Amino acid sequence: MLNPRFARARSVGAAAARSNRENALTRTTFLGGFPRLTRRNVRHDDTVLQSLSEMRFKSESQILDKPSPWLLRTTIRLLSSNVRIGPDAEERIRNAAKTGPVVYAMKFRSVYDLHFLRMRFAELGLPLPAFAFGFPFWGTGSLAKVISLLKSGFARLRPGSGGTGASEETMLKEVLQAGGAGVLVLADESTFRARYLDPDKDPLRVVLDIQGSMAGSISVVPLTVLYDRAPRRLVPPFWETLLGNPERPGPLRRVLVACLSWSQPELIVGRPIAVVEMFEEFGGEELWEDLPFKLRRDLIESVNAPIRVIRGPEKLSRTEIKELVLQDQRVQQAIARIKTKENRPEWKVRQTAEAYVDEIAADQQIHVIHFLYHLLKRVFHHVFDGVDLKEAQFDKLREEGEQGSLVVMPCHKSHFDYLVVLFLLFVNRVMVPLTAAGKNLSFWPVGPVMRRGAAFFIRRSFKGIPLYTRVFSAYCKVLIREKYNLAFFIEGGRSRTGKLLQPRLGMLTFLLQAVEEGAAEDLLFVPLFVGYERIPEEGSYLKEMTGGKKKAESFAQILSARKILKRRHGKVYVRVHPAVSYRSFCRQITGGIEPENLSAQQRRQVVSDFAYRIESGILDSGVITAVDLASSALVSAGRNPVNHTRLMDVVSALSDAFRNRGIEFAENLTDMDSALRVALAVFSERGFIVFEHESETSPDGTVYRIEESKIQHVRFYRNAVVNYLWPHAFVAALLLGGEKRSGEPMEGLEAPFTELKTLFRTELIYDPLKVDSELLEDACRFFSQQGWITPVEGGKFTIKDRDRLSYFRDVMIDLFELYYFSVEVSETIHEPVSQKQFSTLVEKLVKESPWDENAGPKGAFPSVSVRDALNRLNDLGIVDLARSKKVVRSGKNSVDRATLRQLLKNVLGL
Repeated sequence: MLNPRFARARSVGAAAARSNRENALTRTTFLGGFPRLTRRNVRHDDTVLQSLSEMRFKSESQILDKPSPWLLRTTIRLLSSNVRIGPDAEERIRNAAKTGPVVYAMKFRSVYDLHFLRMRFAELGLPLPAFAFGFPFWGTGSLAKVISLLKSGFARLRPGSGGTGASEETMLKEVLQAGGAGVLVLADESTFRARYLDPDKDPLRVVLDIQGSMAGSISVVPLTVLYDRAPRRLVPPFWETLLGNPERPGPLRRVLVACLSWSQPELIVGRPIAVVEMFEEFGGEELWEDLPFKLRRDLIESVNAPIRVIRGPEKLSRTEIKELVLQDQRVQQAIARIKTKENRPEWKVRQTAEAYVDEIAADQQIHVIHFLYHLLKRVFHHVFDGVDLKEAQFDKLREEGEQGSLVVMPCHKSHFDYLVVLFLLFVNRVMVPLTAAGKNLSFWPVGPVMRRGAAFFIRRSFKGIPLYTRVFSAYCKVLIREKYNLAFFIEGGRSRTGKLLQPRLGMLTFLLQAVEEGAAEDLLFVPLFVGYERIPEEGSYLKEMTGGKKKAESFAQILSARKILKRRHGKVYVRVHPAVSYRSFCRQITGGIEPENLSAQQRRQVVSDFAYRIESGILDSGVITAVDLASSALVSAGRNPVNHTRLMDVVSALSDAFRNRGIEFAENLTDMDSALRVALAVFSERGFIVFEHESETSPDGTVYRIEESKIQHVRFYRNAVVNYLWPHAFVAALLLGGEKRSGEPMEGLEAPFTELKTLFRTELIYDPLKVDSELLEDACRFFSQQGWITPVEGGKFTIKDRDRLSYFRDVMIDLFELYYFSVEVSETIHEPVSQKQFSTLVEKLVKESPWDENAGPKGAFPSVSVRDALNRLNDLGIVDLARSKKVVRSGKNSVDRATLRQLLKNVLGL
């Protein structure tokens, strides 16, 4: 059954459409009595429709029955006399007026532009604006009108005054019938809320309702004043920051536009839309609610199209994005479900949905980006010794951006990551991406600045808030469809361990789902490496690793972080990996299946594999620094203290492995010995190590000892290389453990290698396109080429250099120990213990172990690492972990515990 308003509109509108088509060639104008004025004889009274004096709505703010204020009229004559109104724009309005009433649809709300239109249309003899939706009462007339409105408002507050006046529908209808034109705004944040919460207040809905009772066809004419014709530049000049948004210029820009010749303002008029023609396109009741939304989108597109021709692609305003999100079909369905399920008024549910959009959505503004650019330039100069990047990679990135939206995915080690990445994209002329940030960063004043710079905010968990999930999904879909560049951190949060963390799949799932639903043909994901010689938040991370609580981000924390800005943190290394196509990856990993044809199970696996592929790209783009090599060598040397000769031997062995894997070295490592000495000296200054002995005649006599209380600091920086070397560590541990156990050549490494990879799956990053046998073969080939092992018949190996193999095993020795002793402790606990007690039992067992005499660097395991190990052992049934209460019990999977214990004993050589 048709909506009654819709049925009436179609019947009356269809008759009007037929009449209009029949009389189009003979009628001269629908609006009789308009004076044909020239610029010479127009007076300020001519900007008011004469018939308004006979109407009964003089005291209403929407009625434009008074001339523009004198000061505004004078300003318009001075500043906007050069605004061009081309013959085609004028003709479009005249042709629309011939078929019926006219309603002007301004893209943005501007009191200045409203009065400019009144004055210029009076000069040209075009339909005069006589009724305005959504403008402030002080902006619709002269000072006398404002005073009159204030008096009327106070009068209506008195008891028995008779209410609040006539409805907008009644007033606009009489204005249109009297020959006046209406004015509404298409994209305005201040009026959006009212029409979204109460769709009947939508000006376009009012126009549609009026059309249903009028014989003439109403034409809605979209228009905007284009003040700046120059194409939008990725890096605008600084002066543009001061002038503000070119779309809605402030006083200074208007003065410059009037005085200078570099820009010719122009009234852009889009294609008028006849409302009755839209009625003919819609036939069911379910579409009536969608009609104002569709009409608004068509009007905005109609006015954007000619602007794109003049200066290139237009980006949507925040209001336009907001409306697209809230009108998404799934969001509307979620609102309907919640309304029914919770028995809540629809406007309240809509209010919640709108609040979610406000909480999430970015409000990118060029002047804020400019401010951040100049601020960060000074901060980076003060904090870092420089940024090491390759301009050719950014050139390639710009070329890839021409194919569609880019999703930039950096690793996440510091809060500086946001700033470094966005700063470098900006200065290298890549469109600044909207970046996903945790809601914990939305506090004042950081949140508003980030939101206006490049950030949109996301909650850590969507659990139990289905409407939020739908809203966020719709927001992602709109951004992709509108070809925005995006950025987010695949790890979710900052890495507190120095390692690349396991990927979080939530945000990635939303983006890939948008591709599968047709928001874009494909998405290009850009892995991006950001590395620091010294992590700015190093101190707080190490406190958290040893059991300290993470402090919530706040303004007070920002103030206390000033000490970070007083220190130098060395160089920043940034590398951009070639973009990875999701569609191409999906075909490759599934054997040719397109994303939209995946089953639910296949989709989950593909999303997971794709996340690991992105993180593998980040690793492949990494840069090895002197700090990475120094920390890795100190941990892997198997001695504490260790002399310089042995330390450089470890560095040489590890460096060969990095080169074999194709990992880039920092430029200063061309002189390896000198760079390592500088890094070790920095470690000494920070108290990580002590120089036990230093010989003046023999530099090799230097001995380095890791301070027991600082072992975690050294391991923190060592962790940066674990994901490069874990296959080598597994193979070396299996070879060494097997030789000690049997005294014979080793064979059959593939099964235990896979078992180790499965055990440490949540600790490592791997490339899903490489199978285990390939990783194993690569590591064995490297060891063989170095002459450390020798292959013999039957796929066996003989060890030739046990010492150098131990360097690679010891890259992960602390992780092997943690898991082994955790398994041991899990069998001894008979009563529930806290995580902290469990960690203490593990440390006690380590210290009591007889092989502690090997003198390798020992130390307490970080609480973060213990937590991660317990989570993994809980997944395997080795322990029973109540995560909410942080209580540990012995698991029931005793068979797997025994198998796992034996495997770990082998790799540790016990």
